[in-house]
Amino acid sequence: MKYSRSVLLLCAASVFYIPLALASQPAKLDSIPGKVIAAALSLKDDGKPLPVPRFKDEAAMLSGHLKGYHPKAGDKPLLIYDNPITGEHVEVNLAIDPSGNFKVSVPVVSATEVLFWKFSPYNGKILLEPGKETVLYADLDQTDQSKRIIFTGPYADVNNQYYRYDLSNHRHRFLSPKRIYEFIDQPGTTSEMLRSYVVEQVKKGIEDLQGNTALFLKTRQLAEIDLKTGGANWLANLDLIFRIEQEQNRKIKLPDFNAHLYSALKELDINHYQSLYTSSFSDFINNGNGIPDLVNRHFVKIRYVSNKNLERLNADYRLSDQEKEVLLINKKRNPDNWSASHKQWLKNVAAQQLSWIRQQENLPDNMDPLIVKLDVLVKSPTVSARRMLDQMADISLNLDPLGIRLPTLADYTGKEDDLIGVDPITMDNFDERFAEETASFRNNEAMDDLFSVMPPLIGSNTGIFFDLSISRIFTKKMVRQNTPLNRYDLPAIAKIKDPAIRAYIEKLDKKILNGLSSTAVADFRVHEISKSTTDADALLKEITSKFNGKAIYIDLWATWCGPCIAAMKQYEPSKASFKTADVAFVYLTDESSPVKLWQNMIREIPGEHFRMDSKVLNLLKIKYRFTGIPAYLVIDKKGNVIYDHIGFSGIDKTNEIIKKAME
Repeated sequence: MKYSRSVLLLCAASVFYIPLALASQPAKLDSIPGKVIAAALSLKDDGKPLPVPRFKDEAAMLSGHLKGYHPKAGDKPLLIYDNPITGEHVEVNLAIDPSGNFKVSVPVVSATEVLFWKFSPYNGKILLEPGKETVLYADLDQTDQSKRIIFTGPYADVNNQYYRYDLSNHRHRFLSPKRIYEFIDQPGTTSEMLRSYVVEQVKKGIEDLQGNTALFLKTRQLAEIDLKTGGANWLANLDLIFRIEQEQNRKIKLPDFNAHLYSALKELDINHYQSLYTSSFSDFINNGNGIPDLVNRHFVKIRYVSNKNLERLNADYRLSDQEKEVLLINKKRNPDNWSASHKQWLKNVAAQQLSWIRQQENLPDNMDPLIVKLDVLVKSPTVSARRMLDQMADISLNLDPLGIRLPTLADYTGKEDDLIGVDPITMDNFDERFAEETASFRNNEAMDDLFSVMPPLIGSNTGIFFDLSISRIFTKKMVRQNTPLNRYDLPAIAKIKDPAIRAYIEKLDKKILNGLSSTAVADFRVHEISKSTTDADALLKEITSKFNGKAIYIDLWATWCGPCIAAMKQYEPSKASFKTADVAFVYLTDESSPVKLWQNMIREIPGEHFRMDSKVLNLLKIKYRFTGIPAYLVIDKKGNVIYDHIGFSGIDKTNEIIKKAME
C-alpha cells in the first residue's frame, strides 16, 4: 500500500489545514484482522509509568481503515492539535476515501494527545508520537465495543483503553462547564470556595480512576494528568468566566482573584514534562500568562515604553533631534513619570467619579471595597498614578455590566500641556519606525511579570511551564505576523532551558528570514488609495474599479488581530478553487498595522492589498456598521454589495456567498 508524500501547508497563523491525498486506492477493509484483535485484547499492564515526552521536530503519521463507514452529508472530520511551543491551533483534514481509508501527517512536536472532531466512529483523544505511525482499525458493524475500534502502534495500550473506557470524557464528569457554572451562580461564592472546589473535584476524579482496577498504570496516569491540567486551566479562566456570567446575571459578585487562589496550581503539580501529553496543558500556558495581571491588579494595558527601554532605543539607534523629543514625550506619557500636576488632575477625576458612583442606586455589593480602595488612593499624598489607574479600571470592569463607563487611560493622556511639543506626524513616524522594538519591550516586561509572580504559585521558578511561556510570548509574532526575532528578543529566548525548544524556535526564525529574502512569494499586489477620499461610496468605487467584471471578496483586517489572521489561514486553501479571472480577493487594513509587519505578512497572503489612513477605512466601517474586525464585504459582478458581516462565517458559507456573487 503506497501513499503520496503529503504537501504540508505551513502558515504563520493560529489555524491551518493539512490535507493529504492518497496516491493509490487502498483495499477496502472487510474486517479487522484477527491478529490485530487478538493482540489488542491480550495487552497487559507492564507496570511502567508514562515515559517522559521529549521534543522532536518530526511529524507523526496516522492511518485508518474503516469498515462500514458511511459519511453523512457535510461531514468534514478533523484531527485537532495545539502546538505547545508556539500555541498554534492545528486542524488536520481526515480525507477518507470511498473505501474507508485515510492517512495523514500530523505535525506534533512531542508525544501528545490529538482529538478526533466530527469523526463519527470516535470523537475522542489518542496519543501520537513524532516519527512513528499509529493505525486505527474500525469495524462499525461490530456490536462488541472491545472489537469495534482498535489502535496499533505507539501507545496502543493507552489508546485502546482510552477508547474502551471513554476516558476522553472522564475529566468533564468532574470539571464540566455545567458544574463550574452552577457553582459560579451560587450567591456569595468566594475565591477560597472556588479554590477548594476545583482541587476537590480533581481529587474526586483521581479517586474514581484509582477505583477502576482494569486501567493500566500508564492509562490511569494520563487521565490523572488530564484532570490536573484541566483543573489548572479552569483556575486560570475563572476571572473571564465570572465576567461573562456577570453580563447575564448582575447579581453575580466577582470574588477576589488573589495569589492564594492560584497557589492551588502548586497542589495540582503540573509543571513537569508529562503534562505535555494533554491538550489542556497547552491551554493553560495561554491562559496562565494572564495570572500575573490578576494578582497584581493590573487592569490597564498601557501602551508605553519604560524608561530603561527608551534609553536602549536612544543607545542602539541613531535618532534625529525630533525623535529624541518624542522619547521625552513618551517618558512623560508613562504614568510612572507623570508630573505632580498630572497626578493631581487624575485624583480630581477619580474624586469626581467616586462622588458620582456613590449617587447611583442598586450597585453590586462587591463595589463597596473597591470604592473604599480608590478613596484611600485619592487621599494618599504618595500614591502612584499607575496604581490609581488600575483601581479605576477595576471599578470600571465591575460597572460595565450595568452600562456605567469610567474613563480609561486614553481619556487621561494628552490632558497636560507638558505632553504637547511634537507634531502628530513625527509621533506617528516614531511609533511606526519602532513598532517592532516596542512590542518586544512589552513582551520582555510580560516575561518579567511572569517570573515575579508565578514561581511561588506553581512551586518553582524553572521548568517546562516557564520554557513554554517564554516561547509563546515571543513566537506569537513569528507564527501570526511572519516576523523574525530581533535583538531584543534573543536574550529572552536564551533563558529557555530546554535546548530542543530553542532549536525549534531558531529553525522557525531561519525559515521566516529565508522566506522574507526569497523571491518566491505569494501572488500578491499592493495598491494605493487617495488620502483625500471622504465618502464611503467613492472609496468603495475606487477600490473595486480595479476589478470590474469580477466578484469581489473584501476582508477588513489588521496585523494585530488574531481572529483575522486565523480566519485568513483557515480559508486560504479554499481560494484555490476559484479562478483569479472570476474572483478578486481584496484585503484592507489601516495604519494601526505597522508597515513592516504588514509587508512581512502579505507575502504569504495571495490577493490585492490596500493599507490606508484610518480615517479613510473608517468610512467603510461606519457605512456598514462594522464595530469590529474581521469584517467582510462581498460584491457581485454587477457591483452590488450582496453581503456584509462582522466575523468569519466559516468556509462553506463563504464559498456559498462568493459563488452567488459570481452568477
